[in-house]
Amino acid sequence: VKYLNVGFTKKCIKKATDMCCYNSLLSRVIMQQAYPQLGINPVESGCVGLTISQVQQLDWDKIDMTEYIESAVVAGEVPDEYAAFTENSVANMGPYKNDNAQLPSERALDSMGGSVNMTKAREENVQALKAENVDCSYLPRPAICEVGSIYSDPTTGNVIN
Repeated sequence: VKYLNVGFTKKCIKKATDMCCYNSLLSRVIMQQAYPQLGINPVESGCVGLTISQVQQLDWDKIDMTEYIESAVVAGEVPDEYAAFTENSVANMGPYKNDNAQLPSERALDSMGGSVNMTKAREENVQALKAENVDCSYLPRPAICEVGSIYSDPTTGNVIN
């Protein structure tokens, strides 16, 4: 959205452009087409996200995913045989068409090398989150390093020093 700031002299003082920033190409492609469908002004709304009910209201047949799909094909994220996306090609990629499909929990266990390694990784993460194990010598510092702040464990309510 572009606009001009005009002063008392009726001269252009400042040109400004307001833009919404998105975390991914997919979110940008969807949001730029969802706002008009829902009658939302992105700038006036502060580039607000969508609620579940708003996502359900979208007419997904009117959301053009061509830019996202082309980007995925160029990046090699989509095999060439599926470069021409059709309903049939997408349906044939689903896990229900694959006899060797694994559940996400099974894939996670396999990728970690079993439950023992997964337990070790979880323990390492727990230790890394303790204040005494956080390295505050680099910038930007982790939030836990703020001086004078009191932190409490959200689960137990205990104060973390």
